[in-house]
Amino acid sequence: TVKDYGVPPEEILSHDFFFQNTEVFYDFYRKYFIIEVEPNNAHKALAELETMGKLKAVITQNIDGLHQKAGSKNVIELHGTAGEFNCGACGKSEDAEKEEIPWNSILETDGGRKTCSWF
Repeated sequence: TVKDYGVPPEEILSHDFFFQNTEVFYDFYRKYFIIEVEPNNAHKALAELETMGKLKAVITQNIDGLHQKAGSKNVIELHGTAGEFNCGACGKSEDAEKEEIPWNSILETDGGRKTCSWF
């Protein structure tokens, strides 16, 4: 990533970088976070335990959505999900995979004031 973007990933994923280089942030995010992956046997086993009534919820730090994809219904995501962007100002959510989101104008303005900031 340093080779592609000139800075390390932890810098690209920072709050300051997001506001200073929004288009680069979204390019990186879509390239490395919106990818096709499948749940593994552990995800599937937890979903089966929930179906059997032996597990009430899955609490995860993962942001990949694989527990839901495996069939788990009650998933608590401590760090959110990579598949959704949220506005820090108004709380509105958008699907991160939607192609029609205008990534180059994602920060809407009202009289020059930023009203939505998506991350």
